[in-house]
Amino acid sequence: MTLGYVFAVLAALASGTGSILQSLGVRRAGAYGGTSLGLVALRRQPVYFLGLGTDLVGFVFAAAALQRLPLFLVQSLLAFSIGVTATIAAFMGARLAGRGWVALGVGAAGCSCWGCPPIRARWWRCRPDGAGCCWVWRCR
Repeated sequence: MTLGYVFAVLAALASGTGSILQSLGVRRAGAYGGTSLGLVALRRQPVYFLGLGTDLVGFVFAAAALQRLPLFLVQSLLAFSIGVTATIAAFMGARLAGRGWVALGVGAAGCSCWGCPPIRARWWRCRPDGAGCCWVWRCR
């Protein structure tokens, strides 16, 4: 099961990294308009094809993870590849608002609870007026 988690995390990392590499290739080629001339310019960008290859490796890791973990766990981890993409882009100079960093932190915290069975769960009030409730659990 641990190997499945490793494969799923590697798949998310590969997918996020592949998206960044493809974005760099498109920027370098100046292929923003979606025309056939943009595709011609894009074929001369090896970083774009490196991104495609990285996505393919991520797909293989995801397929390997699916052999060891349930679909909902693998899909959840793969969905967090957007967090990987945003983090890499932020380190490359893109500005991410404070809310974006909070959302990434919440997503990462949620990842830490996958696969741990709840041993105690209860409802508790999120706000003093009782307008919202949250489900909380503690892992073994």
